[in-house]
Amino acid sequence: QNTQGLSCKENQFNQKLPFYNNTHHPNLTAFPGLKRTEMSILSNLLDYITKLISLELTSENLKESLSLKPEITFPELFYLFDISKTNTITISDFLAICKSFAVFPSINEIKVLYKRYAVSLFDQLNYAEFIKMISPIKSEYTKIIENRNVIKLEMNDYSLMLFETKTLIKDMLNHFLYCETFLEKYRKELNTKNEFSCIEAWAILMRYSQSGEYITKEEFKQFLDDKSCLITKFELDCLINKFDWDKDG
Repeated sequence: QNTQGLSCKENQFNQKLPFYNNTHHPNLTAFPGLKRTEMSILSNLLDYITKLISLELTSENLKESLSLKPEITFPELFYLFDISKTNTITISDFLAICKSFAVFPSINEIKVLYKRYAVSLFDQLNYAEFIKMISPIKSEYTKIIENRNVIKLEMNDYSLMLFETKTLIKDMLNHFLYCETFLEKYRKELNTKNEFSCIEAWAILMRYSQSGEYITKEEFKQFLDDKSCLITKFELDCLINKFDWDKDG
């Protein structure tokens, strides 16, 4: 079992973006020595990564904005989503709360979202999994909401919510659902392309791995740098947050 890094299983693109930032997109023509097949694999892989980064950045912006809303605490928000009051948020609960915020996803769209966040049970979110979904990566924002006093745990309506907060939650739900649905579709299309192979993409990444079994955060950053896919530390954190399930770096 790996003790650190991103493992082969974690690399399956979360089997479980339409904002595209051209500043990240690498210039593969700078690598004339690459075989055509390898260039195609790298092009598709890096295109996926740049789209993913953009979507994750939007998610983080929404979560950071929510953390600054004075009426929001983790326990109250979980209680609000836990409509059935079973200490888990079932797919039915999630669908009902979406509708109450004028968001109308299909059951399949919710299942795709749960595929990313529901680890212990595939059709339910426990408290820790829900908090992971809505918590910003930057600790300063998480501490703000964690240190906020719970006002009314019995809040199962929106009486204490400002209109701006309701709108923000609606936007966040829409984006989370869109994000995972888009990426699921993208991955399926990617794996039908003759010019792409997930196994060969992993083999390329393993060239940067000292262990030969997993790739660390630093090694992954070196791979991106070498391919002219220049990203910030925070953007790298967003990628690792999505793929490194066991949080071992």
